[in-house]
Amino acid sequence: MMMSLLGLSIFSIVMNISMSIIITTPCGSVALADCNSSGYCTLSSDLLSCQSLPCYKINEIGACRESPAVLYDATSCFGLSSLDLRYDNVCGPGGQLDYAYVRLPIQKSGSAIYSTTGMTVTQIQAETVAATRNNLLTQLFSLNIQIASNTELNAILGLYLAYKDDMTGVTGFGMSHPYYLEKAIFSALQNFRDDTDTGKDQLITLTNIWSLSDTLLLRLRTFRKFYSTSYFFVNFAHTQFSRTYLSVKGQYTVFSLKWKQYTSNGYVQLITFTPKQFTGFGGAQSDAIMFNIIATDGTAYTLEYTLTYLITDNSAIQCAVETTSVLRIIDRNTLAESTPVDIHTYCTLSGTTRRCDIPSTVIDAQIPAGKAFYIACS
Repeated sequence: MMMSLLGLSIFSIVMNISMSIIITTPCGSVALADCNSSGYCTLSSDLLSCQSLPCYKINEIGACRESPAVLYDATSCFGLSSLDLRYDNVCGPGGQLDYAYVRLPIQKSGSAIYSTTGMTVTQIQAETVAATRNNLLTQLFSLNIQIASNTELNAILGLYLAYKDDMTGVTGFGMSHPYYLEKAIFSALQNFRDDTDTGKDQLITLTNIWSLSDTLLLRLRTFRKFYSTSYFFVNFAHTQFSRTYLSVKGQYTVFSLKWKQYTSNGYVQLITFTPKQFTGFGGAQSDAIMFNIIATDGTAYTLEYTLTYLITDNSAIQCAVETTSVLRIIDRNTLAESTPVDIHTYCTLSGTTRRCDIPSTVIDAQIPAGKAFYIACS
């Protein structure tokens, strides 16, 4: 049925009124019942007030598309020029998507406490028969990590770690696809990053997340010779020595591990993550990187390599490389930093491209197990 011109006019007026409410109503004036549904406001922890969201959490396009904007800090939040189904962000600082704050789509269905058949985390974990445990992997994967509280999140991650042998094939039954482990990792990181609960346990949560990452790297050894995936704020790559290099691209930078000679087969495995997603890393000039170099049996392997750090957009990332480029080493679980390591002698600047070629001798002397590092200015 066609709508009359009068009907269209009324519909247009209603739409304009609706959009004006979205665009010009401060969060403090939004009714508590409508706060979260506005797309640009959130309830405070005490549920007594409606507060503005950080711009990367805004999911209402209208909140970033018009002016004047009184819903958030208009000096740092602008509508993105294009939207992508891979993430929920509709605005960002300077109109750019910041990889550290990508919001991957949140699964609305499911529970953080019960599986699809109603089993609890405790019940799934209590199963001891290997064949039954293997069949319960689908129940494990159905738990919704993205909506979990911090306590629930750590319970789920603990369950994943308890099923390590089942997911990696040690029990002799079918192995899980790496994606299920990756999904748990990026969902857990996003949950942790966006959780405003001041009582969340950083040490336990990050220890669980990176322990699960180690399980993923173990699974990749039996999955494929070469493997690489990117989730913006965390990325994974794996290859055999025969490939002779492995690269992971960040938003404005690239890390490449390159080697020439080896006496037996083995694997190079990388994980990179954006440290800015955690508090206190605003000065990071690169992603943080962790890597394994192992023989086929999983034991440590000594390999002579060069780690190349390349800035692809020097207008976005700048520091005086001749004197100030340093490695900042961090404990991946506590995020505590060690003394910076001067690497400026391995760095050059040519036009808009900065490049640092750091030899394995420098890195191996500084990076013990369980550590990550990023590049910054001193």
